[in-house]
Amino acid sequence: MKNRFALLVLLTLVFSASGFEALAQDTLDLGATYDPKVIYGEDDRLDYYQVNDPSLRMLADSTAIMVQLSGVTDTGNGFRFTSSETLSDNNVCPEEPFYDQPTPGFCSAFLVAPNLVATAGHCVSSLNVTNMAFVFGFQMLDGKTPVTEFDYEDVYFGAELFAKQGSTCTNDWALIRLDRPVEGRAPLAVRREGKVPDNQDLVVIGYPVGLPVKISGGAKVRSNTGFRIFVANLDTYQGNSGSAVFNADTLEVEGILVCGETDFVLDSNQGCRVSNRCPDNGCRGEDCTRATEWSGMIPVDPCEKEGALAFVSPSQSQAYPRGEELEIQWTSTGAVGGSLDLLLFSGDFYTGQSWSPLGNVCGATNSATIELPADLPLGSNYRFRIHNRGVGDSFVSAFSPYFSVTKNSKEEMAKIEILSPTSSSSGIVGGLQEIRWTSTGNAGEEIRLLLFRGEPESLAWQFVDLHVANHEGENSYLWTVPLGLEEASDYRIRLLSTGGEAVDLSDAFSIVEPESIRVTQPDRWIRGLVGQELEVRWESDAGAASTVDLLVFAGQAPVWQGVRIADIPNIVGENVYRWRIPQDWTATVQPGVPFYSIKIFQDAARNDFSDLFSIDRVPTSIEFESPIQTQAWRVGEQVDIRWTSMGEVRPNLQLLLFQDLGGVLHWQWIAEPVPNRDGENTYVWTIPTGLAPSENYVLKIYDPLDESLFDLSERFSILSAKSEKGKWGPEELIEYLKERRIGGAKRDQGLPLLWNP
Repeated sequence: MKNRFALLVLLTLVFSASGFEALAQDTLDLGATYDPKVIYGEDDRLDYYQVNDPSLRMLADSTAIMVQLSGVTDTGNGFRFTSSETLSDNNVCPEEPFYDQPTPGFCSAFLVAPNLVATAGHCVSSLNVTNMAFVFGFQMLDGKTPVTEFDYEDVYFGAELFAKQGSTCTNDWALIRLDRPVEGRAPLAVRREGKVPDNQDLVVIGYPVGLPVKISGGAKVRSNTGFRIFVANLDTYQGNSGSAVFNADTLEVEGILVCGETDFVLDSNQGCRVSNRCPDNGCRGEDCTRATEWSGMIPVDPCEKEGALAFVSPSQSQAYPRGEELEIQWTSTGAVGGSLDLLLFSGDFYTGQSWSPLGNVCGATNSATIELPADLPLGSNYRFRIHNRGVGDSFVSAFSPYFSVTKNSKEEMAKIEILSPTSSSSGIVGGLQEIRWTSTGNAGEEIRLLLFRGEPESLAWQFVDLHVANHEGENSYLWTVPLGLEEASDYRIRLLSTGGEAVDLSDAFSIVEPESIRVTQPDRWIRGLVGQELEVRWESDAGAASTVDLLVFAGQAPVWQGVRIADIPNIVGENVYRWRIPQDWTATVQPGVPFYSIKIFQDAARNDFSDLFSIDRVPTSIEFESPIQTQAWRVGEQVDIRWTSMGEVRPNLQLLLFQDLGGVLHWQWIAEPVPNRDGENTYVWTIPTGLAPSENYVLKIYDPLDESLFDLSERFSILSAKSEKGKWGPEELIEYLKERRIGGAKRDQGLPLLWNP
């Protein structure tokens, strides 16, 4: 069956006055109309798994999809849908929501009595009611997983057309008696008098196009003047016929969805159908038969009478241990609802502790298991209040008798046992000492630490720490031994639980003065340079640890600068460490001002600061290394120009060539900006062929952003290019003699030149 809609539709009637279509189904009364629906504004349809409100889920649990008897198959363990058809098989466009979800049904229904469901009149006739199955729990578990197999208690069959009126939009409803009472699902509360308020917010729950159940809010009553119907802007489709329309505030059924605007329209570009969309206040709206048209036919449910709640337990003067579970029981009669809240009071004051939602069944003794908070104060004036989630006159609540909160079994046997310090332990004044203990029972999440001195019968209090974390099992706490304590061997630690239920006293142990660390360098005469190493020296006495940390501070009231070098080797006697001052400190140092200090740190008792010292920037300079006066280069050669750069160097410098003409530098040539970095630099220069030979050339290198930062090379010579034939002419000879003169002092070991050109 490739297109179920084509099979179902036998007759299409076009109402020019109303502007909507009415469709008849071959499985139904041929005089009945099956009416399409539409999307108003945003598409508010949600799958069951997307809805977090338990009240809405409970309503959806009491709705059913209607399928043909042949549409379900008995598996021996329950039922499954026979058809595997999905929305995609009905010529809808791929971008339609729920495109891949199954569509086994044709109408929606909902439970109004234990064995009675309501639906639209055009969905059923007396001839076919026994050929229908009503399946509860058809929903999506997640975005890809539909429920398609069901337990026997989820599937019911039509037994009798209990009552029916009409098959058109003006008066359209039916009540169907099922083959047996529905198990585990509550009949829905239905309006029996009055009418829905104007502009009331609504929720519709049903099975559009036979899809898994959809819960759709965001709708309102648009027209409330009809005698038997009201009109709303509900997001609904074929298959939603028979859906329950709920008051969003009271969750009471206000009506049955029966017909509306055309749901799908043809997209001529794609050749497939898309959802018809209307503004919230546009198109004709969706017609709903008022609940008061048919609710009088429903047997009166005692659960629709005035609601009442009463506690069964706790009873008067019961006692409950905190931190443990207890069972609460109550009875519910009348219209209370299926979802309750439980609150804990101390006298007349709400403690802020609550449990919700609690499931509630009318006419039954209900129960819930809760756990009292472990930190709840002990007392005898506690009581619970339970209430429903109704509004106005439907609000129902009840208080329990007063009861007591006591210690639990773990608290009664709470115990603390100190493992260390022991008689062989010693703490160091200002240092860290580990205290270890075991905690059993509920001694609390925090305990108190007290330091005493003397024998147990005459302890003298020395120190207390009120907030030490504690948990079940073995615990450890690093305690800083207070400064100012005298050396002695009769100190003791006492650990005490907050309520005093558990306490222990350690063995006597020693507290001693610390060995010392003394920083000897840097001192106030030391000047560090950014990017350079600074020698740090200190002395350690016997007993010092094998490693220490180096920290850098600034200011008279030292502020740590974020530098911490950990685990520096440390020995008894003098120690040396070379610390490189960060290069990026250039912008923040205060040259010449003793402002910084070094701290060598072992622990709170063993540490020392150096004197204040200064950190300066490295002086900025540029200095040529070559050419030098003894060098002679030739036109056309590639030569290395070398210089050193220090301090706040620029990434690029400018290079100029001058010729000294009688004390006046005459510019000859300029290079492109040459790369520059801190330290040694080299630039490979190809000597231009147009330069005249001379021994009076000078190079200048400078910072184009600060022309006061420059250097001039020594005078050097540039010779003409060598003869291509390798012969000596007058010019070559003169150049050679010049070269000999320039370099002669080096090559001739200082002997005077005999010839001067």
